[in-house]
Amino acid sequence: MPAKLDTIPDKAQIHKICLLAWGMMGDTLFRTAFVEPLKKHYPNASIHVIVDNRGKGLFSHHPDVEEEYVFQHKKKPRWRYLSNVFKLIVWMRRRHFDLVINFYSGGSSPLITRLSGGKWRLGFDHTAKLRWSNNILAPKASFAGHWIKALGETLRPLGIQEKDIQHRPFFYCSVAELDFAKEFFEPAQQNWVAFNLGASDLKKCWPVKEHAALANFLYQEYGLIPLVLSNPGQEFLLEEFKQLYPKDQPVKFAPVLAFGKLAAVLKHCRFVVTGDTGVMHLAFGVNVPVLGLFTYTQPEHVMPEGGICAACFIPNPQLKDEYGQALGGQLDYATVQIRAKDLLSTLAQSSEQQACEKDKKQSG
Repeated sequence: MPAKLDTIPDKAQIHKICLLAWGMMGDTLFRTAFVEPLKKHYPNASIHVIVDNRGKGLFSHHPDVEEEYVFQHKKKPRWRYLSNVFKLIVWMRRRHFDLVINFYSGGSSPLITRLSGGKWRLGFDHTAKLRWSNNILAPKASFAGHWIKALGETLRPLGIQEKDIQHRPFFYCSVAELDFAKEFFEPAQQNWVAFNLGASDLKKCWPVKEHAALANFLYQEYGLIPLVLSNPGQEFLLEEFKQLYPKDQPVKFAPVLAFGKLAAVLKHCRFVVTGDTGVMHLAFGVNVPVLGLFTYTQPEHVMPEGGICAACFIPNPQLKDEYGQALGGQLDYATVQIRAKDLLSTLAQSSEQQACEKDKKQSG
């Protein structure tokens, strides 16, 4: 059962908040959507976030985050993992958190939350471990729709409603990272389109030959120059692109970059071509348009509120998720090319509208 209203703390009682936000890059970025609503709800509270190595730096420059703690989350060797859990719990208890929020259902999160020393501990209510761990409970929402919306249901007992949350990630670059991106593109100011060839799971990858063909089309028809990103451990994809893309056309290859530098570089691009990966969510986080290649996952789970994403998706009725919704199938080149044209048309209309609004302001 959810916590009774008289067990939920008054706003004046909350001075320190801790968010559990570890996991894959995209999963961690989902949780960035809740920092600003929490800060608005508890304006006098400091917010501290726990990430793991995969998410290190995703909250570093967030204006509403006081501190980012990196939890060494690798499960092996077992003794080291247990040692890192102990260190994390010690860190949490020394901070004397008033409110600890667990957006997860299993793993070590219930134990860590229970032992954190947090006066109030908020989490889902659908398992015995979670009910033992938390003293403010939220019913688990359905993940059939937007995942940030579903995770945001956790905050309902605090009085934070769906309308208070913008359903997209948020990422903030440092001044040094923005300066790096400016130097990266010097000396010429050109129209760039970023290509992310890789993914944590290769079944999410669109064939490199199709990427190269699309990059050639975008250059020939729109003068967009491809910026091809490097993925650690998947450098062979970039090498394949080099072999397929015309040698006499301009192209730029980016090395493996830390999150902040990569985000700053993406901000210089007209849009990003990428599968449903961490790079996609990072682009959403800095509000860069995306041509999304959904070769397995469903677009409605992640489409950014207030952002621009042209989703390429062909449902496969023979492959369904736990809610009975069709997952994606392989994308043909023609479908992606049409969506790329649609995206460029949308961007052109947006630019015209912004120019008209600017003229009105100057004339008024």
